[in-house]
Amino acid sequence: MSQILALAKRVFHSPLLREELKKICVKIKIDYKILMRAVPTRWNSVAVALERAIYLQPALDKLTVMDQFNTSRGTKLKKYKLSKEEWEVLKQLNPILQYFLEATERISRSSVPLLHEAIPIIDVLTETLDKAAADTLLLPAVRSAMARGRKILDKYYGKTDESIMYRCAMCEFSLSHLSFL
Repeated sequence: MSQILALAKRVFHSPLLREELKKICVKIKIDYKILMRAVPTRWNSVAVALERAIYLQPALDKLTVMDQFNTSRGTKLKKYKLSKEEWEVLKQLNPILQYFLEATERISRSSVPLLHEAIPIIDVLTETLDKAAADTLLLPAVRSAMARGRKILDKYYGKTDESIMYRCAMCEFSLSHLSFL
């Protein structure tokens, strides 16, 4: 993942590389889209950058091996070329990252995120990670990442038990749903 994010950063900040990527896209008949870079303070930008890189894979594969970008003195993009296996890992990670992106966007839609909405969203993410970790069609590295992600999610889920505000919000949410009876 770090290779593709580093390549995205290089291309994003280089007008020459962006222009060459655009030419390659035209040549191989895919719509040109700007290769997004990940922003350290916006963790969802990794999901966006990854999705765009996967879309641009054929063009990126060609860009990274072009002689003009692999000179002894200049830019060396060949080190960013991903193998088929590495692309496959990224393609398998992408749908799961999209769940996290959607969850964040859902919470962010409201001008004030509501505490009682957090647990159902975490439950969906937990279920998604569990299914992926058990999916034998996924590569072992991806399944291992899902299990690790589940541990991290559990850590944050556990923090809700420590929050009096969260307990109050859940009680209020439960009572409001019983009022229709």
